[in-house]
This record gives sequence, structure tokens and C-alpha cells, in this order.
Amino acid sequence: MIRISDKDRLLTHQRVGVKRYARSYQRPRILLSRKYVEIGLILLNSDKPNLCEIGCGVLDICGPFALKEANVIGYEFHQESVDFGMSQYPCARIYCKDINTILEIDCDILVACEVLEHIDDPVSLMKRVSRDAKILIVSHPIDEPEGSDVTDGEHCWSFTESDFDNWFDQNGFIIRSKEYFENGRLHSLIGIGERI
Repeated sequence: MIRISDKDRLLTHQRVGVKRYARSYQRPRILLSRKYVEIGLILLNSDKPNLCEIGCGVLDICGPFALKEANVIGYEFHQESVDFGMSQYPCARIYCKDINTILEIDCDILVACEVLEHIDDPVSLMKRVSRDAKILIVSHPIDEPEGSDVTDGEHCWSFTESDFDNWFDQNGFIIRSKEYFENGRLHSLIGIGERI
């Protein structure tokens, strides 16, 4: 894990705005993330589990599961994104909150897709929020070079594949599946783990 920016870039949603996220519903990474949520629901095999997403934006990953499959709860800093997500998925709950300050989350499935690289202290955040989860889904870029202009300085951290595996190992999960995917000009990993 290499720090590539001194700024806490959790607030980038304010800069890019809701329109960018509203257009992202069918992007390949969103569809792939939803596939992993579907796998998580199958592995869990539970009626209406709590499906929680940190850094949920407009709830484009977990929102579609709010109608039937799960109780969907999202955490997002940017109020405009929260409002848009709630207008699309009124059955879901989205809390407008600084993700860095979340102490714990009561959830069965925790989704942390494309958010950890923005967080000031992602290691302690994951220890706190994954404590009660039975299933963990994570994705983030791998080996982003220091000084990278790919994200216009939005990322605090560059992670390796070993860092990726540690989200699961150090928090009590065994990885069931993981895969690389192209995410714009970055290479990312997505994976799912089950509580040991």
C-alpha cells in the first residue's frame, strides 16, 4: 500500500457531480460489481439480507437489489448523490455521512467497490465496518503509479494484489473468487469473500 496523495479524496463526488454517476449505471465495472453482489446473495442464501455499500454514489451497484432481494443501505458523503439515489431507489436507505467516521455497520453483505483508494485510513475503516459482515465484496485499482494523472489526483492510495488479498485475510474472510478488469485506463481487481 503506497500513499500517492496527501489529500483525503473522499469528497471527489462533489467535483464530478451526479450527472457522471447517473450515466454510469451500465458501465462494465458497475455490471461486474452487480454480478458479484448476485454471487454474494447466492452464497448467503438468506431472505432479505442487509446489503450495505460504502461510498455508494447514486447507489448504482446495490440499488437494483432494493426492490426484492435485499434491504439496501448506502453510505455516501455527497448530498446530491444521496438525493438522486433515493429518487431512483426509494426502498433503499442512503445516509449522507463522511465515510471516514463510520464506526460500524450492521450488515450481511458489505460492498466496498472503488472507494478504499479514496479513504484516508482504509485499513482501520475496513476493520470497523466489516466486523459483522458475512460476505465482503471489494474492488479497487491495482498498482496505480505514484504521481498518476489518470484520476486527476483523486486517489490517496495505490494498492497491490497482496493489499487486495489482505482486505479479506486480515478481516476474517476467505476469498471465493477474484478477477482483474479494465477500469478506464486503470487495471482493477474485484473479489468476494466469505466469513471464515
